[in-house]
Amino acid sequence: MHVFLFMGINAVFWLGIPILSPSIRSRWLTFSLIGLFVLIVHFVLVFTGGQSSLFYYLYYPIIFSTAFMYGLSGVVPLVALITLLYSSLFWGDPMHTFVVRIAQLALGGLMLGFLSEEKRNIERKLGNYAESLINSIGSGMIVTDLKGRIRSLNRAAEKILGYSTEELSGKRIDQDISIHPEGLSPILNALSKGENQDRIDTHLIKKTGEEIPAGVSVYLLEENDEQIGVVEIFRDLSEIKAREAQIERQRRLVALGGMAAEVAHEVRNPLGGIKGFASLLGRKVQDDTAKKYVNRIIEGVSSIEQVVDDFLLYARPMEPRLRMSDFHQILDTCLLLSVEQNETIQVEKHYGENIPKLPMDPEQMRQVLMNLMINAEQAMPDGGVFRIQTRVVQTQGTSTNQRPEYVEVTLADTGVGIPHAVRERVFDPFFTTKDTGTGLGLAIVHRIIESHHGAVYVRSGKEQGTVFVLELPVNQLSVTGRCSEESP
Repeated sequence: MHVFLFMGINAVFWLGIPILSPSIRSRWLTFSLIGLFVLIVHFVLVFTGGQSSLFYYLYYPIIFSTAFMYGLSGVVPLVALITLLYSSLFWGDPMHTFVVRIAQLALGGLMLGFLSEEKRNIERKLGNYAESLINSIGSGMIVTDLKGRIRSLNRAAEKILGYSTEELSGKRIDQDISIHPEGLSPILNALSKGENQDRIDTHLIKKTGEEIPAGVSVYLLEENDEQIGVVEIFRDLSEIKAREAQIERQRRLVALGGMAAEVAHEVRNPLGGIKGFASLLGRKVQDDTAKKYVNRIIEGVSSIEQVVDDFLLYARPMEPRLRMSDFHQILDTCLLLSVEQNETIQVEKHYGENIPKLPMDPEQMRQVLMNLMINAEQAMPDGGVFRIQTRVVQTQGTSTNQRPEYVEVTLADTGVGIPHAVRERVFDPFFTTKDTGTGLGLAIVHRIIESHHGAVYVRSGKEQGTVFVLELPVNQLSVTGRCSEESP
């Protein structure tokens, strides 16, 4: 009978504690359960022979289970409790048996507790390493469950999307939060089809509402041949797409420029003849109405000549006369002649420190800045804020004592913004959304910056203002030869 009782209680301790304790979220409740088992064993010992009872072996599963689950922090107080209770059975009896048994229990429990602590430390280090690895990659990563609820995202995803983990945790894709255009969620497509989605070109929606191009792959997460969730890995392709668009635009503009030069020269000569004959006709006619019509012909021809001049300016090769120039002085001059004269516009200047003199053609650069500033002013007919920021961008991976790669200039307004479809064409010649104008202003801006071996980008969302970014190289001497000094 005692043997079956021993085996039954032993099975309860070995199997019951590991099974029950994970389902009990409170650690104190688990310790209370373990303490209850210790008291049961103590009373079993009291009624089965006291210190001579072999049921003291039941302390082993309790100690070993506790050591396995909680390490030294759990086994030390448990050994102290067992020692206190078990010693009460040895009053007046030789203590040798008590010391040996307690020593065996304590050494076994402490050894297993130490091994459990080491196992936890290794698991913690592996977990930290895996987390550091995930957070160190440049691609964004979002993990969801099978219902599309977001469980976690890495640091790159937070940076790309503009959300924190706390903001997105538990939210359902395309219901509580939209990070892809409607109906184009790769995660939901993967869940509905039950298969991975690899290398998809799509768009991401940032917290600000801005859409950016992205490359996305989605993989189903499995454990023991059972699906447990989905992971989406994505990368911001804005810079790559911008470079591709710039290369394609450059190829298109080179071809168009050659044709433009030929057409402009062919048109210019007959225009000169029309204007000359119209002037002669205006001197001969006496009727006021006829003179008015002649003047309108001359005005129309002059307007066409201006378009042709702009076209030729755009089509001819840009050969800047480079001088080492103070860019901030050029900025201040252009601001004074444009937006600063408008009292409804607030100008905010954030000039970076230690901006070096840059190799540029001051006149061409003034033309670029004036064009962008006038556009910004026209985009804010009811007033607004115009911000200019300059900063030095170091070459990635270089030491701080090396020369920087380029100066980044950001010109931002709070105007009506540019829709996404229009934004891709703003640098195309003859493309304009205005009622007046030739549509060559930004095309010329692009050509001038390109001739300076720089780059120009536009970022905008409708009703979110417009941001133009200029990248101007600090050192062109190896490309363009010597530059003379100038302080504009």
